[in-house]
Amino acid sequence: MKKSDEDLLNEETLVTIEHHNKKNKTILFDFLDSKHFNRFMENYDSPFENPNDASMVMFYNFNFSKKFQLGVYYNVKKSISELLIEAELVSDSDVILFKINVKGRDIREFIVASNVSAKYIYEDINDGQNVNNTPEKPFLALADGLSERMLIVKCVGQGSWNEFSFSGDVKVVYDIGTSYSHNRQTVKKLMNLRDNDYQKSNPIIVISHWDVDHYHMLLEAEDQTIKSVKAFIYRSLVPNKTSRKLLDRFKVLNPSALFPVQEEIPIGGKTSDKLVKIFGDRYGFFIFNGSKNRDRNKAGLLIALKTRTQVIVLGADFYYEQINKYVLPNFYYKHNHYLIVPHHGGEAGKFIYENLNSICKDAIISVGGMYSYTHPLYVVKEELRNKKFRLINFKGKDSPFQYELILH
Repeated sequence: MKKSDEDLLNEETLVTIEHHNKKNKTILFDFLDSKHFNRFMENYDSPFENPNDASMVMFYNFNFSKKFQLGVYYNVKKSISELLIEAELVSDSDVILFKINVKGRDIREFIVASNVSAKYIYEDINDGQNVNNTPEKPFLALADGLSERMLIVKCVGQGSWNEFSFSGDVKVVYDIGTSYSHNRQTVKKLMNLRDNDYQKSNPIIVISHWDVDHYHMLLEAEDQTIKSVKAFIYRSLVPNKTSRKLLDRFKVLNPSALFPVQEEIPIGGKTSDKLVKIFGDRYGFFIFNGSKNRDRNKAGLLIALKTRTQVIVLGADFYYEQINKYVLPNFYYKHNHYLIVPHHGGEAGKFIYENLNSICKDAIISVGGMYSYTHPLYVVKEELRNKKFRLINFKGKDSPFQYELILH
């Protein structure tokens, strides 16, 4: 008799990719949830402490006979126990628990395709709390035309952290992350610089998508900071244990702030790159909702700000073709144009950016000196220069360096 998805889900140990660096042959996995993480840990029989409740596992020095795909859940075989004998415990991280040297072997010996249907997993990871709330509600209370409005883009290494302040108070935060590789002390130190301000200003926080470099800081935020958030707007599909860990903090400390947003479902239920405007009319903030897609980078929440003379597009990890087709047509008027460059200046598809009737001003690349990844790519910088953008590159700079733009 064929096993049901429920039975299979109770047998398999499911993980999904958080980060894959093909050049350096490293791959970072996280578990579907605590149940699957605990099942994995049954294969690890050495005593250890995990005070930070970290769950990601980094594999390195491996080969693979079959490529991995983003947005797909894989099953960790019990034979992984032979690699766990020499696993390196990472004691100073709040996201990574182990590093495992595969010693040149084929990693697909240990991590294989799951037999659980994608549809069943999709239903399991969907967080439906407050689903009737619409994400625009918190934004409606933001007065337009206040003096001393400012955009602040923080230099936090390979990560995204953007603030909009109104008369000195931070009212909107779009992404609040940094690299998975930063130790807990670094993350905590950076977050502590903003805890008091957030507790006073009660910001709206929007998470573009559930990659840890877009929400990492909140894992080290003080409890009072979580309690002070006016609204926490996020994709309702919560893909792994680390993102659930953060969401659980809100469910305990500030459940009324939760605004999960379901992805747009295309006709026929197939995947799509389409972004749908769900908020925004004349001036102020615009919110665009991604459609069902295996690639979390394409399926998140994008925000933009339109003033009488400026447009700021915050690209998160979206693709240029998405922004060009579904976002920019909303802003075909004479203005000064600013871009938070998608994917930290890394790979974001074919470069197409037709911002008609606008004057290109600053293109801010949010990758800094604390991270040594390949971003920003040379070709991306050249494309931006060809559009007459002035590049603001955080490379070689460290926190607390930040970019500031007065809004008018």
